Amino acid sequence: MSSDNRNASEKAIEDVLAKYPNITESVLNYQPDSLTFLARQQSVKVGRTDLLFLSGDELLLIELKAESATQAHVEQLEEYRDHYEQVVIGEKYPSASNLVPILLAPEISDRIRSACSNRGLRAVDFDIGDVLQQFENQLFTGHAMFENKPVSTGVASLHLISGLIGFLGESDVPKTKNDCVNNLERIAKRPSWNHPDARMGQFIRLGIRLNLIQQIGKPPLTQVSQLRVSHDDKLLLTERGQTYYQEMLDGPERVPPLSVSQADVITELLYERPFYSDVTTGMVVFLDTVYDLSRSSDRVSSDALEEWYPKKSGRSWSGESPSSLVDWYGNYLDEIGLISKVSLTGGNGYYHHLTPEGARMLSYLQVDIGKEMIRAQQ
Repeated sequence: MSSDNRNASEKAIEDVLAKYPNITESVLNYQPDSLTFLARQQSVKVGRTDLLFLSGDELLLIELKAESATQAHVEQLEEYRDHYEQVVIGEKYPSASNLVPILLAPEISDRIRSACSNRGLRAVDFDIGDVLQQFENQLFTGHAMFENKPVSTGVASLHLISGLIGFLGESDVPKTKNDCVNNLERIAKRPSWNHPDARMGQFIRLGIRLNLIQQIGKPPLTQVSQLRVSHDDKLLLTERGQTYYQEMLDGPERVPPLSVSQADVITELLYERPFYSDVTTGMVVFLDTVYDLSRSSDRVSSDALEEWYPKKSGRSWSGESPSSLVDWYGNYLDEIGLISKVSLTGGNGYYHHLTPEGARMLSYLQVDIGKEMIRAQQ
């Protein structure tokens, strides 16, 4: 027979409260940073106590339940309280002069509250969903995998920024955004942009998010909450951007398509740092979405992706329709060879297929996700 009488739900809540004292403080209405976790499932002569916390001179003895509190729970906590007062508190916790026994349950009737009060016990009810929501919020905060969301780049294909990369790569002298706007004939596939300043900003931001362009004197992208490019920011290619520039196809085209070697530069970034930016995150999430849908359908259509990709990525876009995002991120992955877009008969949309390199990338991605999950709980 097992000595552990908890059910899985109770253990899950106990896991959260033991690991995140700040959540326990919220549940018990204690001041922030006032609780210190001491022990869980401590074996004593009369059984196993669920949770022990220290707050000043108070030793909090918590009996946790994931069901409605009963008279048996009250009697159990009373027995633990008596044992700690008689045997444990002075010997093991000399700084705690005040024992606070707490019955913590999602539902506590007036009768049970009265029984607790008559025995000198505290009765505290809590919302299981709220505790787990607080855990999720804490888990997903401060970690790129959870916080980065695919961004609307406004750039339909990766190769469109090749002219910009070529312009910045011509010399080691930093260029500004104004310099770039004033040299559209050397940068743009079609030099007659309607809004050259805004369009150049889109190109530069995409280059930064792909670790091809850096802003001299500015914090790295991973340290800023929102990417901004001003007119006088000094721009240079990163080391990765230099490699990307060197691998550009020779020829008369001002904006050539991506070479295989350039595609490898972007793919290498996704292997090394898949959650580097909201664009790289958008690419790997799109790849994972294609994989998810391919398991239930022989062919993954644009319509299916437009419905599922926003849900998978954890955001919706107000400025752009899902079809634009699916088109752009699908193009990016198609250009670097992780998926293949096949035009539907009649040209109305595409099927999206994983390639061998895309399947390989997904295997590595699962490892990265596992590592991020572990880091998030440390």
